[in-house]
Amino acid sequence: MRSAPAAWAGHGLPVDRLCAAALTTEVDTFAFAASLSTVDVSSDLQPRFSVPVCLATLALDGELAAAGFLPDRLARPEVGALAALVRLREKPVFTAALPHERPTRVTVHWWDGSTASATVRNARGNPDDPLTADEVAAKFRRNVEDVLDPTTADAVVAGLLDGAGGDTMARAAAEVIGRFCP
Repeated sequence: MRSAPAAWAGHGLPVDRLCAAALTTEVDTFAFAASLSTVDVSSDLQPRFSVPVCLATLALDGELAAAGFLPDRLARPEVGALAALVRLREKPVFTAALPHERPTRVTVHWWDGSTASATVRNARGNPDDPLTADEVAAKFRRNVEDVLDPTTADAVVAGLLDGAGGDTMARAAAEVIGRFCP
């Protein structure tokens, strides 16, 4: 998904104006990713496997995090409008790069006739471009902020990154289960 913000930034518009300014967004990618083209989603899990909905959520929220896939966030008209602008295509040369690379090129066609394009060879977080420990911790905290209190989230991060977890995972599980299964 790194290539999309680069292409959007090339036009210099704030993300809330993308819907009105973008004519189409073409995503050239490898075969499996090209198959993830569902636009009409019916659950909060399905959009996580939809490139168009992920791109729309990324454009509107500035990140991909669990909160962006909650029903009220997915119901925003802008999500559907932006997702409908996305066209996925398999590029055989990109598929041939597997498994060492998973290239993607995003090209935005703007209503004014201009285009902006960006290409990446691999997603951020792959072995050739790993997330730092701080980035992993920040991503974890963003994705659990509605489920774990900050103290528990910090303890989980410490336990996973520093090996000082003790009973942390049991406490986190109890906190989640207790919240959803009283």
